[in-house]
Amino acid sequence: MRILFVAETPAAQNAFKLLVEHLGTRHDVHFTDGYDASLFTQNNVLSRDTWGAVVIGMSAPAERAKGEIETARTCAQLGIPFGFFADAHFAWRRDHFAPFRDSASFVFVASKLEVQEAARLFWHTLVVATGNPLWERYFEPGDVAHAHALIGARESDFVILAPGTKNLAVNVGVWRDCTAAAYHARCSDLKGQRTFLVVLAKHPGDRTPGEVYRPLIGLGNSMGRNHMRLILTGDESPRIAADDILPRANVVVNGTALRVHALAQRKPVIDYYGPVEQQWLEDDIGQPFTPLHVW
Repeated sequence: MRILFVAETPAAQNAFKLLVEHLGTRHDVHFTDGYDASLFTQNNVLSRDTWGAVVIGMSAPAERAKGEIETARTCAQLGIPFGFFADAHFAWRRDHFAPFRDSASFVFVASKLEVQEAARLFWHTLVVATGNPLWERYFEPGDVAHAHALIGARESDFVILAPGTKNLAVNVGVWRDCTAAAYHARCSDLKGQRTFLVVLAKHPGDRTPGEVYRPLIGLGNSMGRNHMRLILTGDESPRIAADDILPRANVVVNGTALRVHALAQRKPVIDYYGPVEQQWLEDDIGQPFTPLHVW
């Protein structure tokens, strides 16, 4: 059986790469990480004779999912069996995939707790709780020394890891308040035994130039003096991944997959969402709070 995997953002791409590696011993599998699906259609790459099934990621926002949407539309028009893989909790709620709820053959969701509700939206589609194959690796011990070196941490640092989203307004709001919280914690540490390192980790899909966030970094460092520092990661080459920093983190603020990774490593996680962030969640997954508040 020939299976095509299509994903446009790193979360689904990395999961699909694992699946391709695993299924490749039994099936003819192929993976593409973002393209103009209409070109595939013009060249008859997407046809009923070519693929037995097409598995499509559910990226966000809609402008980052154009190839996935076009692939689903083409499959529906040509009668190619297709379905979706939700790499995160409630990703299947995203409105830009709503037009395909009647035509998708299957939907893979992140947990059994989501199956019933997902089946109400994809009401004649096979809904299966597969989890995310990347998450199994989250239980493996991390390299603390490597993480320590990546961010230049001191032994006395209390490390606050705040992974960003693809949304500039959400990032600025959360990171500003993380900085303020670290500042107040520094002020309340009367003995001055701890220093605070706030790591603002850019999402790999965040296209905002790093310079936009620099004023926040400068302000935080001027406030903290010798007891608080801010750094921004994600613009390096090669990029420093937030998952690689996690072993040195004392606490994690927000995050999607990183939240799951932190919990697997028994790290404290704070869900912090103000009004702007709640509206962003509402637009993204249909509710103004994360799955942790439901379960």
